Amino acid sequence: MSESVSVIPFSGDDQSEIDLGPSLFQIDSSDLPDGPLLRWEAYRNAWSKCLGRIRDILDEFLEPIALDALSYVEASRSNLVPTPQAEIPVLCLHNSGGGSSFSTFVLTQVEAHYPLARSCHIHPEDCSSLTALMRALITGILASESRPNRATSLTNYDIRLLEAWFRSKPPEQSPEHLFIILHDFELIPVDLMQDFFQICRSHATKLPFLFIFLMESPPITAYMHASYSRAALSCLRLKHASVPPGPELVEFILSKLFFQPDWSPNIVLGPSAIDFVGHNCRRKNPTIDGFITTLQLCHLKHFANEPFSCLIGVTPPLDVLASEESSRFMNKLLSRIHAPSAGQISPSHAADWQEESIESLINTVNSARENFQRHVTAQRIAFRLHQICYEFLHEFQKECYIRLPPQRPLFEIMSLILKGEFAQDIGSLCSGIGQLSPLRLKELLERVRSFLILLPDEIRDDETIAIEKITELLNGFDGGEKKATSRTKKWFNEYFSELVTPLDSSDLWEIWYTRNSAVPDELFDPSFRSIILTGLGHPQEHTSLTSGNVARDPDILDLPDTNILFRRYLDSGKSINVYDLFESFQSTLEAQHAKRSEPRQQQRNQSSPTKRPKSPQKSKRSKSPQKKRIQASVDEEGHHMEDLPPLTQDQTHARFLRAFQELDLIGFFKHGGRKADHVQRTVFDIIDVVE
Repeated sequence: MSESVSVIPFSGDDQSEIDLGPSLFQIDSSDLPDGPLLRWEAYRNAWSKCLGRIRDILDEFLEPIALDALSYVEASRSNLVPTPQAEIPVLCLHNSGGGSSFSTFVLTQVEAHYPLARSCHIHPEDCSSLTALMRALITGILASESRPNRATSLTNYDIRLLEAWFRSKPPEQSPEHLFIILHDFELIPVDLMQDFFQICRSHATKLPFLFIFLMESPPITAYMHASYSRAALSCLRLKHASVPPGPELVEFILSKLFFQPDWSPNIVLGPSAIDFVGHNCRRKNPTIDGFITTLQLCHLKHFANEPFSCLIGVTPPLDVLASEESSRFMNKLLSRIHAPSAGQISPSHAADWQEESIESLINTVNSARENFQRHVTAQRIAFRLHQICYEFLHEFQKECYIRLPPQRPLFEIMSLILKGEFAQDIGSLCSGIGQLSPLRLKELLERVRSFLILLPDEIRDDETIAIEKITELLNGFDGGEKKATSRTKKWFNEYFSELVTPLDSSDLWEIWYTRNSAVPDELFDPSFRSIILTGLGHPQEHTSLTSGNVARDPDILDLPDTNILFRRYLDSGKSINVYDLFESFQSTLEAQHAKRSEPRQQQRNQSSPTKRPKSPQKSKRSKSPQKKRIQASVDEEGHHMEDLPPLTQDQTHARFLRAFQELDLIGFFKHGGRKADHVQRTVFDIIDVVE
């Protein structure tokens, strides 16, 4: 059976490349000459720094879990309890919270520890049958082996071939383990895997198998015991390794990322962004990959909307800011610096404007950057001190009869500190501190002093007064315990209140702080129906970067084929005759072809000379074949305009089938009616899609 295929060549320019990076950061005319490029570079530096920090935190968090898995691998071939039949060691890696980062980190550590070991990665698509599964196992392990020239009597799906290869290795080159890594283990058929386990078990004494299951289900669901039979489980010796649930891991990363005193990111997330991250992690996407995506979008939005974000890291040099093209930007920065606070204008407000220079503005920005970092560091110290004091009070809650309120989630604590609404929690904490016994209170002060002393030098210098005050409070217990307890409680209250200062009280805080800038929820939970219908009804809004210059309701003759067919779809009833739909589509294509041919015809008529009467002396000569070609014309800009070739019936059929199939794949048609040439319409009540 053969079918004819019509090929429609692409007539556009597919070699054009658009750099969408700096174009996303276009703001307005009051910008630096290279403002979008500067903000793009600042975004890349900030996000690279943040992403590198996240990877370091994940490595620190996952290292104990990887070491536990590695110790299981080391003990898998030694100190075994004798069993009637051999068992295959299995390491189950549950990726419910860590995402791809967890499994990648553990596999990297295990494979790096055993350089001679061989590994084989098996995916669900490799498990169509038992033969295909065995072939994937054997060929995966022997992939790096050179094939012998002589023929072998064993096929590439016979496990005895793997056994013969393992016996042929000398002891110093023999692999310690054969890692069989099964990706998306829940998607592999259970019956197939049970037979696979029985085959591998029969050769487990001769081949050092170690299975690694990459699973999405948490260990609490007990997928293995719920899905596999007792006979299949008797072939395996299971060891489960997993990370805590997603919210706990995200809270840990956020606390190390934005509330660690000895590390400072380029921008600080506001309470709205923190609340959104917590809500999205608890309700929708509790994985690390989703958290990283959310964090990257927060960075993108800040640098795309804030014109002063190019000043985050380093202030541009003086010659750039003093140029004439930067005058509007500097005036805007000047108005922001001298904007009156709370509607109050100082008497010297007008004089301050006149005395400002480019050098003084640069110094103001640099000092504002230092002051903001100082305020951020104070909030991070307050967060860590709150954690230290709460853990201490919880440890001795029963001993000292302390009425301690339940611990808030870390997401909520971070948000309250950034909002400056932490007074109630500070009061509850100081009330619990006042109920401690003198002995325990001195122990708490020692912990707080040790924390402050271990801070980096540049941060510890700002906390010298607090360290001296703690030493004074510790010495005051010798005079009277009740007075010392009262003074300690009062100092904790004052110290916390001093540290928790709202960041928006700093000058030029909008450069480094997102504050209440909300994350666009439609990027994470889009309305697919409205997006598809809007894209089909108004494609220019999704294909043009300057949508403001494009007409809202373009002519149907200017639309692509799929959009033309969608317009005709909207004019149809519940039952659609496919041939009538094709005729309507064909008439539109013919009108579109005629419209596109009009400019070329007009240019040819204007450029052709006036016809002169033929001279009787000249004899008629036939034109050469080279001159019998399609005429061409030249447009107003001098570009060569060739005549459009005629629209053939095959091209019309092919374009209709392509557009019809695209709408059919989306789900706009329903087949299977009583009439073979009719389809049912599935989408109704489309409001304001075209109008």
